[in-house]
Amino acid sequence: MSGSGGLANGGVYLVERSLLEGGPWQPVSPVSLEEDILPLALQSGKRVFGLECSGRFLDIGVPEDYARAADLLGARLVNGK
Repeated sequence: MSGSGGLANGGVYLVERSLLEGGPWQPVSPVSLEEDILPLALQSGKRVFGLECSGRFLDIGVPEDYARAADLLGARLVNGK
């Protein structure tokens, strides 16, 4: 689990198609939400919304944390917490 104390983004995103089509990237090239899409939206004056939630964050994109998530969720299912 992240111990940095900062915010992390995750979840479901709703993005207007026009924002994606108006970017400087190519359709087959990788695009980063944090480095490409959100900065472009802000620079273009688009409204960007977020919701800060309390609790812990576990980045399951990291193999070690993915394994810890299975252990954590399994324990919660068994213990009902």
